[in-house]
Amino acid sequence: MTISTLPLAVLLALILAFVAVTQAAQSEASEKTININGSARAVDGCDPMSLDTLHARSAIVLGNSSNPLIIRFLSFSPKGDTLFSGDENGIVKLWNVDSGQPVRSLSLPGCAIGFALTPDRKILATCCDDSTVKLQDVASGLELKILSGHTGTVYSVAFSPDGKILASGSSDSTIKLWDSATGRELKTLNGHTYTVNCLAFSPDGKILASGGSYNDNTIKLWDSATGLELKTLNGHSNAVNSVAFSPDGKILASGSDDGTIRLWDAPSGWELLTLNGHPSAVTSVAFSPNGWILASSGNDGIVKLWNLALNKELLSIKNPYGGISCVAFSPDGETLATSSSDGTIVLWELTPWI
Repeated sequence: MTISTLPLAVLLALILAFVAVTQAAQSEASEKTININGSARAVDGCDPMSLDTLHARSAIVLGNSSNPLIIRFLSFSPKGDTLFSGDENGIVKLWNVDSGQPVRSLSLPGCAIGFALTPDRKILATCCDDSTVKLQDVASGLELKILSGHTGTVYSVAFSPDGKILASGSSDSTIKLWDSATGRELKTLNGHTYTVNCLAFSPDGKILASGGSYNDNTIKLWDSATGLELKTLNGHSNAVNSVAFSPDGKILASGSDDGTIRLWDAPSGWELLTLNGHPSAVTSVAFSPNGWILASSGNDGIVKLWNLALNKELLSIKNPYGGISCVAFSPDGETLATSSSDGTIVLWELTPWI
């Protein structure tokens, strides 16, 4: 019997069944990709799916390459008018973004491995090679507290979104949570088998992500309230250097010495996507404020910008000043700051605005 000889009722039933199966498949495919596309939300009537090209130009160059110091930290003020940078000598400079001139500096000798600022930029936390974390008042420069408890060098620090909790990661393979106001140790998180390279809180502060060094190579997700380990994310084949949550907290991005960037579904821990393109170690990853774009930097001096809605590389910038240690977006997403191995900081103007 051919299709043409089938009774009409049977033929209609077959057509309806085919439509139902097709719709179900489309729905399932949408559910599989919604984690990435859902994090890139439309702004001012624009659609991230239409952002197919991106341009960058060097607007301001900060620093002096004649005195090369690796910049290990970059962060904009909430208004975007000041850029904070932290170098390998433990000096944190505050730069006027418009003029490109340094406004003032803070210094804590022996504390130059990692830096973090409270969301209001009033308190600075620094990682110290004597196994402590030091808190400093940004306005006065006064040392506020010394947090002691780790038994190895502290390599990473991160404040919760409300600034009340500070997380620190050490070569002793532990993470400690501290009350930032009192300096009291709240919890010790055990699970990594080697140095904790990087830390990041989710935007709601409920989840802490941590990345392990070589011989560990894992990412762990922790309940920041209880200290319980929620998930272990396996996939990288070398040290994890940077982790960052998307603005809506749905996606976690990670960059590794294995040269890859991986995107993870934060609630489930599933790996969503692997981005290849850096020929060497990925040193830093950062989301644009609207979640459309992921910036990544490499030891080879290349900065890449990715459209996550399209899973596409938009732009590759070859930095003339050497390897890139970190990247940071301005609050409006119109400027990207990059730091080089020779101590130079470049502010890139991005168009169309992201």
